[in-house]
Amino acid sequence: MGISPERRYTAEEKKVILGIVQHAQALCPARELDAILADLGLPRATYYRWSGRALTDDLADRIVTPQRAAIPPTPAEAATVRADG
Repeated sequence: MGISPERRYTAEEKKVILGIVQHAQALCPARELDAILADLGLPRATYYRWSGRALTDDLADRIVTPQRAAIPPTPAEAATVRADG
């Protein structure tokens, strides 16, 4: 199994991945956590972030909305876009 850093995972998928890590630790207690995470392709920071959020059942991604509105184009920029399109 390989974790893709470009992909977003649902809360349920994160729970499954955390369960796989726990299962691997139970099967191979002598194996270091870093080695298990490396085998899965899961960065340590991501694992610890997900683990912390799992404690509060908050694994769903947070949607970030910008606080500022986009700057509207100038009339010259708008005219250029219309002329090109």
